[in-house]
Amino acid sequence: MSLKIIKVLVLALFFTSCGNEDAPENLISEEVMVDLISQTHILESKVGRMNLNSYDSAHVAFQYLQKRLWEEKGVDSLQYNESYEYYAKYPKLFTEIYQKVEDNLEAMENEAKDIETAEPISKE
Repeated sequence: MSLKIIKVLVLALFFTSCGNEDAPENLISEEVMVDLISQTHILESKVGRMNLNSYDSAHVAFQYLQKRLWEEKGVDSLQYNESYEYYAKYPKLFTEIYQKVEDNLEAMENEAKDIETAEPISKE
């Protein structure tokens, strides 16, 4: 009889631990997270092309731009970091988010290439 009780308790514990109860109260939605991560990669690229003389200068520039991005999106560093850590706990979900980030960046790159190769508008 006690073995049945133990099995029921183990199953109950398993099913209650499978939920997303550990999600932070201020969890950033997946869509906004995809946008933030995409924009963060773009900022990293911008800072890399600034030809700053030191790592410290590049770090300060990146932190400034990232803070502006977060303010624009209504997010603070704690909310971003907690959300990032939460999604990172779930590899399948995190992979899906990063696949969307990759798709976004690829679409932006293709759009930029299309603009570069577009025929100039003639003035007639």
